[in-house]
Amino acid sequence: MMMKNCCTHIFFAKFNCLINSKSRRSVFYSSFIACLTVFFASLAAASLPTTAVKSTASSPPMNAVEATSTPNGGWLAVDKKTLKLIARDGKEISSFSIRGKHLDARVETHLGLNRMTVALLDANTNQPILMYATNTELTLAPPLLAPDFSIEASCMYKDAQGNLQLFLLGKNGIAENWLLGDESHKRIRKMALPANAEKCVVDDQLRILYVSEPDVGLWAYDISREAITNRALVAARPPHGNLAEDVIDMAVIQNGIATLQEGRAYAYLAPTTLGSLDLRRKWVSASLSTNKLNNGYTQIISNTQSATTLWAKAKTNWTAIQLQPSLKPTAPALSQPNLPIITPLIQTKPVTSFGDAADDPAIWLHPTDSSRSLVIATNKKQGLLAYDLEGNERQFLPVGRINNVDVRQKITLGGVAMDIAVATQRDEKAIVVFSFNADGVLKEETRLKTALNDIYGVCAGMSREGQLDIFANDKDGRFIQVRASRNDNKWSSEVVRQFAVDSQPEGCVVDESQSLIFIGEEKRGVWVLSSRADQPTTKKMVLAVGDMLSADVEGLAMYQNGTNSYLVISSQGNDSYVVTDAKQPYRVRGAFRIGINRTLGIDGTSETDGIEVTSASLGGAFKRGMLVVQDGYKLMPSGAQNFKYVPWEAIATALKLE
Repeated sequence: MMMKNCCTHIFFAKFNCLINSKSRRSVFYSSFIACLTVFFASLAAASLPTTAVKSTASSPPMNAVEATSTPNGGWLAVDKKTLKLIARDGKEISSFSIRGKHLDARVETHLGLNRMTVALLDANTNQPILMYATNTELTLAPPLLAPDFSIEASCMYKDAQGNLQLFLLGKNGIAENWLLGDESHKRIRKMALPANAEKCVVDDQLRILYVSEPDVGLWAYDISREAITNRALVAARPPHGNLAEDVIDMAVIQNGIATLQEGRAYAYLAPTTLGSLDLRRKWVSASLSTNKLNNGYTQIISNTQSATTLWAKAKTNWTAIQLQPSLKPTAPALSQPNLPIITPLIQTKPVTSFGDAADDPAIWLHPTDSSRSLVIATNKKQGLLAYDLEGNERQFLPVGRINNVDVRQKITLGGVAMDIAVATQRDEKAIVVFSFNADGVLKEETRLKTALNDIYGVCAGMSREGQLDIFANDKDGRFIQVRASRNDNKWSSEVVRQFAVDSQPEGCVVDESQSLIFIGEEKRGVWVLSSRADQPTTKKMVLAVGDMLSADVEGLAMYQNGTNSYLVISSQGNDSYVVTDAKQPYRVRGAFRIGINRTLGIDGTSETDGIEVTSASLGGAFKRGMLVVQDGYKLMPSGAQNFKYVPWEAIATALKLE
């Protein structure tokens, strides 16, 4: 049945240009229950013989220029002027007038039922059109604000959280990545991708964005991380490769990509190392056509992202290409291992410096009202910041290149009870000491000079004798244990112990209850040793860099709730956070990632430097405490780095912690 006529479509296309990204539109649609049946098969890293077979009743519609299968065995198909929803028996269910191209769709669960979210480009207006497809009709989704560039290609992505995303590629090399929602859509980031890109597809399982660039070849981008910097040229035109023709079209297959190049189809299998994706290694290629397909083939599609059948199109003919793995099935490679994903509830105002600026947080607990507690954080280009629990900036001290910070409360120095923060000042090779008043306002107390050439990380703790020990490290691996004293408002210090690791360290945390210090060596792992100045500096490895912990090892933090004690580690190399027991034998409790909070419009975290955690009840969702992490890439919208607040309750639930 006809759902929309051409006039209705033109109205929505023009209306799309006028609204902003915060516009709301109620979209009513009927629900359907469908059994999503996917036949999973594997491709092996070897030759892939194929067989051309005649089109059957289950083939794409004859007049379709582009098509994608629906969960109930039917098709979504685009011809020269219409998007059609086709039933399994070939009957048309619903249609939408549009001269569309770059059709893509994903199945998702909405209100407990399955539906397809459909994206395509209006070739007349050069605007993205979003729709919903059920088993009975097509309906318009909330419109997406069209970008200010000419769109050459678009493709969808279902991320590890189940969020739907859309990539829009521009002719001039500018691209945008959008997070799709039921009521509105949010732009995640602007990107730089190949100019004049003609086609893109996303492998949701491997989390790879494939982009074809004319006269260059086929690119693969690792999109499992916020920073899309890891890419590989899968197949290249001469002189860099032997790709005879440009990639006309492509389709995702299990563990790789199938391409159509002037009538010949090829498969490229993603390179793996010990089960993990490594785009830098050579991709395995294999011809999918024993004989050259007839000239004029322009489309290649797969029924699902794990399909064993591909369809190649020329004029009105579809040819089925059956993939026949020659080796036993293997588990698909992953660019990032699947870990629980926790969403942040609060983010701070970004720091004022762009680039690598925000670094390390600490937490100050208000003595009488936990809701007035503060997050103390460093802008390592400018100074020290204080944020409230809503992420608002409350204080800024322009004290220069402050790198790491730590807080100690309810300590007594020279007979005076006080709360202090200590930080490393890299220009002066010094440890800066700050004090708090009752409301959490910071004041600089003193600067303790050191002999470290490139002072870097810092942490502090009180000894059993009530002495303040500050541990500072140098990029060359050296640590100094500085004992700070305050008498008659005058500060003094002495180095009471020194030790070292073999390569660059940074993060550290003191466990006063056990008289231990945990230290991170970025390339090797986490060590522990006594924090007492009168004890040997013998180190024991707590957790080495390996499958769970990925270099660089960055921030360390201690969660203590009176019964249990956990060490939290920033595993920067794979954008995750590892939790271990803080007592022998330092059992690993698990790891997690911090993902997108679509409801609140907060992006996930990546390339985290410093972290801090508290078990104190801060109210509401933070009743069991809070983890604060530095975010290396601020998105939604893109901006300077900031810090994210994560409820410990969510972490404890995900990792089954007590």
